Amino acid sequence: MNWSTYQTDIFDWATGSTKTNLMVQAGAGCGKTSTIVELYKRIVAQDPKATVQFMAFNKKIALELQARGVPASTMNAFGFKAVLKAYPKIKLDTNKLRYLCKAHNVEYRASGFVCRVVDMLKAYLIPQNNDLISEIKRIIDEFESVDFEPDRKLLEQIASIFNVSLSDLHTIDFADQISYPHYHNLNVPRFDYVIIDEAQDLSPNKLQLVARAVGKHFICVGDPRQAIYLFCGADSESMDKIAERFSPVVKNLPVTYRCGKRIVQETHNLEVAPPDFQAGPDNHEGEVRSVVYENFLKEVKPKDFVLCRVSAPLVKNCFALIKNGVRAQIIGRDVGAKLSTLADKIFAYKMQTQAISEMDTFCEKYREYRRIEVGKLLAAEKDDQAERLEDQLDCLYVFTENVQTVGEMQMKIGQMFDDTVNPHAVIFSTIHKAKGLEADVVWALPSKMRPPKKEKQKQEEKNLLYVLITRAKNQFNWVSSRGDR
Repeated sequence: MNWSTYQTDIFDWATGSTKTNLMVQAGAGCGKTSTIVELYKRIVAQDPKATVQFMAFNKKIALELQARGVPASTMNAFGFKAVLKAYPKIKLDTNKLRYLCKAHNVEYRASGFVCRVVDMLKAYLIPQNNDLISEIKRIIDEFESVDFEPDRKLLEQIASIFNVSLSDLHTIDFADQISYPHYHNLNVPRFDYVIIDEAQDLSPNKLQLVARAVGKHFICVGDPRQAIYLFCGADSESMDKIAERFSPVVKNLPVTYRCGKRIVQETHNLEVAPPDFQAGPDNHEGEVRSVVYENFLKEVKPKDFVLCRVSAPLVKNCFALIKNGVRAQIIGRDVGAKLSTLADKIFAYKMQTQAISEMDTFCEKYREYRRIEVGKLLAAEKDDQAERLEDQLDCLYVFTENVQTVGEMQMKIGQMFDDTVNPHAVIFSTIHKAKGLEADVVWALPSKMRPPKKEKQKQEEKNLLYVLITRAKNQFNWVSSRGDR
């Protein structure tokens, strides 16, 4: 393989006589995986007796690396081994927090919210002896979209579930696999080299787990411009904190082999890419277009990606294509599950209604629910949470058309959302779900968003634009909204 000068510079680190730690900042489509596979091989060739632990961000990446000869494991699997060594009889139970919610008499409609907050407390390694109520309020204000105001009782239930879940030595869930080594001060095996990918998406508990495994050298690969998971507990300043903690040598992979030259230029026109981000000299020109909505419906075809910041436009346009006889699907089974849960919550909403049919009743409750719950969030100046709830409600309303019951509506939701990429369908996805994917042709649907107020949120919005544009290999299309032209 003809390695670039940037890649050979990285490989020189592996063969050098003196080594510090290493950080590789790799742009979108810049050959990150090929580089780290080759780097691993050269480390092993240079130092055959060295112990190396490669921690992949998820199972898909781990399997890809294993297929290319790198013995990678996920961070969860690595953490779980440390837990099992200390507590051999402990079992994995993904419903652990749900059971604890039931044991603590948490209302059914609030259990999902409680589980997310507890997971976020663990992601940020909040000490158990802290003022937990204050910490919980801070986590909710910063990350959570809620359609009700948590009262003191619920806050105390969250604190209790957090403490009880961490003291449980019989069962753990996925969040515990990462967090237990810290909270229980477990022995973590150390390695001469620890390598991680997607460093920009590390949450504090993952960084802590990785740091404890470092024996001599730490290598991380990531792209600060692809940090878009703040709402999931990822630290938007992860790579800065890594640099502060490990003082690594920083090397760059700025040449993308994925995106056409005009697509790369678009990232610079919008000032969302780093200054040195560039297309490879042999890359095709590529194309960036502005397309009216009506032409989008005529031109989009199977294998194309249709991306948007929020979900509601995806649902509306996926339906529109299906009605026109075009096969289409939406990535995100978990999104569909949340919509189905929201439908149950709305139908159980207590209010007087004169409606006769089930769906008329649902629609009346929907309108009242929307007015009150979104209004509460806006009154509390929780604009981002109100925005997420409105997006879910907009999605849900699309499914009320031509159905007679809530159950029928939920069935339609389940059929439309999937986690697999069907090569014979137009693929609709949020930008978040599309990260790590690519397509020859990408269509960007418009969405109405309130301007972000916090600096971290402003940067994440820029990062989302960067991720959006760099999914495209040959053609990127900005789709205008109806009525723009």
